[in-house]
Amino acid sequence: MTQYVIVILMFVALGMDGPDKDALEISHKDGKPLIFDTFEQCVDHVNENVVELKQHASEQFDGAPVKKIMCFEKNGA
Repeated sequence: MTQYVIVILMFVALGMDGPDKDALEISHKDGKPLIFDTFEQCVDHVNENVVELKQHASEQFDGAPVKKIMCFEKNGA
């Protein structure tokens, strides 16, 4: 069964002084797994929670802005 997850890409410079990654997979909300059965469900969740998602991602990357929020098929699902 195909499942989808939210991935957020950040505007960060990778390298010696920057972080070692530029993306964040959103796996949980309020202690519950965030895995969607359809692409449309994932996109709907992103649209309904875009402000909260951007804020959370920015906090994880020292205030860096969000570049893009996407839904991807989860590997091994």
